[in-house]
Amino acid sequence: MIREISENTWRQLLTSKCESIFFNPDFLNVVSKSFDYKLHYLVYTEGGNVVLAAAVFSKKDKIVIPLAFTYTPIYYSESISERKYLIVFNHLVKYLKANWSDVSLRLPITLTDLRPFIWAGFRTRLRYTYIKAPDGDIHKSVSKNYIRGLNEGLTFKVENPSKTTIEKNLLFFKNYGLSASSHVSYLNFFTHAAQRDYLISFNAYKSEQLISSNLVLIDRATKTLYTLLLYSSNDKYSHTFIYKNGIDWAIKERFASIDYCGANEENIAIFKSYFNPELRQYVVVTYSRKRDFMRRFKNRLISMVQAMF
Repeated sequence: MIREISENTWRQLLTSKCESIFFNPDFLNVVSKSFDYKLHYLVYTEGGNVVLAAAVFSKKDKIVIPLAFTYTPIYYSESISERKYLIVFNHLVKYLKANWSDVSLRLPITLTDLRPFIWAGFRTRLRYTYIKAPDGDIHKSVSKNYIRGLNEGLTFKVENPSKTTIEKNLLFFKNYGLSASSHVSYLNFFTHAAQRDYLISFNAYKSEQLISSNLVLIDRATKTLYTLLLYSSNDKYSHTFIYKNGIDWAIKERFASIDYCGANEENIAIFKSYFNPELRQYVVVTYSRKRDFMRRFKNRLISMVQAMF
């Protein structure tokens, strides 16, 4: 059965299995405190071994997705059979439905069997992201525009995010729907993540003036970079200049992959595609107790009407 455990127990059970920061309570606590969410550690064990684990955030009676660009931390043993997979995820969805009226999860890219969620009345929404191997090739126009940026006097720095870079990136985020109420939460998150060395900033300067900034989340355990937000002035080549230098830095620092955190907006996706990343799918699943009740009521009503004729 699924049970909720303490942070200390989570550390004991998961440290050797999930080294990613997304399973690290130190990082998860930064998220929960920044957004004022409650953090829940859920596990399914057999014989003292973890078969499934998930860290989820709640606000009142709802399970929520706290960040716009990361996945819900869900671990399951890859050695289990398909039947066992269905059983343990069935336990998870039943536990979530029993304890919260609404549930939203952004499933990891590697979680592709959605049947337990579909069978439990969850809605699914297909989304996309790009994953880039730093040592992979890029479109020839990237190199050309990078050189043009150099000729214009652009310079690149990897820095600790400052208040200025964070605010400028949030200004960009606002153009894509960041609400005023969420601004403070994201400001807190970026500030505290930077203080704990989870966040860096790829910055482009021209005549010592900041003209572009890319906030990047670092998962050192899995050697993965997550490019979160990208602020830029009207400089034509600054975006390409930032991304190309970011790839070079990732190679130098021996990172294995870069998650470009989204390929869902047409113009942004086209720009990112020039760096020849791999397009990957992920799914957002949502459940509403009220919506599920109405669905079941409608189905019963239809069955009753059909039985009368």
